[in-house]
Amino acid sequence: MTGHAFALLASVAVFSATVACTPQKSSVARLTPAEAEGLIRDGSAVLIDVREDGEIERSGMAASAIHMPMSKVRKGDPIWKDFLDKTPKDRRLIFYCRRGGRANEAAGLAVDAGFGAANMGGFDDWQRAKLPTRKLGEPPRP
Repeated sequence: MTGHAFALLASVAVFSATVACTPQKSSVARLTPAEAEGLIRDGSAVLIDVREDGEIERSGMAASAIHMPMSKVRKGDPIWKDFLDKTPKDRRLIFYCRRGGRANEAAGLAVDAGFGAANMGGFDDWQRAKLPTRKLGEPPRP
């Protein structure tokens, strides 16, 4: 075996061992819109839309959701921190976005902050379930 081949093989072995031994963040629970709506109605959860303003202006949002743009969540904006401080830890935080990627990231950050959290997926899922919607700027409603 040549020196380059041995170095490559050794690098692959070290990388594989590192990945295998690195703790992975636990996966976030995934809920259907109907499951999320049930938890919101019984008062045990808060629904959070993490899409940016322009996305919501174009398509609306879940009637019961609060709006917390992912840009604020990612940078630990004071509005996000204040929300977490005022929200009881026994209330589950359920996130959604357009397709579910940002919602999953936000749910992971909420778990890191000590909350139970879940990913509901995307707003399209909510609309397909024929659950109530509202426009940006209108107050949340049950």
